[in-house]
Amino acid sequence: MDTKIEKQLQYLVRETDALFADLEKYSEADLNRKPAPESWSAIQCLHHLILAEKYSVAYCKKKLGFEPKLKKAGWQSGLRRRFVNWYLASPLKFKAPKGLSTEYLPEHDTLENTKNTWSEARAEIKDFLEKLPAKYADKEVYKHPAGGRMSIPDMLNFFGGHFRHHRKQAYRALEGNK
Repeated sequence: MDTKIEKQLQYLVRETDALFADLEKYSEADLNRKPAPESWSAIQCLHHLILAEKYSVAYCKKKLGFEPKLKKAGWQSGLRRRFVNWYLASPLKFKAPKGLSTEYLPEHDTLENTKNTWSEARAEIKDFLEKLPAKYADKEVYKHPAGGRMSIPDMLNFFGGHFRHHRKQAYRALEGNK
């Protein structure tokens, strides 16, 4: 696995592990309570992140399954990555893409089951990245729903920004339950 990609994956794992360690102090009821009817609970925020990562890697696997001719990620890909990071850090609200929205999230789940589900998804991501041929590391393999085509490192960068965005949302949901 490419060193940059490996470091990005390690960062994601550390941040996720720290989040789960912190969420253990909350009750199952608190983790599953929505602060408002149209809002997501903390657990639903986590499941949204899991689905986004799983579907992103599934897209990349499908794309690479037919030996495509891909452009090398250049300045345009970097610009798209910065745009995605900007909107994730902004206070603006965006509708979740189809397949990642409320109707696809569990109404209730345990923290332990959520953690296990995410661990399985991350193991699949790690396996994909370990098997990724080096020739694709700098190609536009990934397609973000709003940002367009990006490289695998850009995808992992998106995962980090997406994680930080929804971690804040999960904590807001927990604060809204008090």
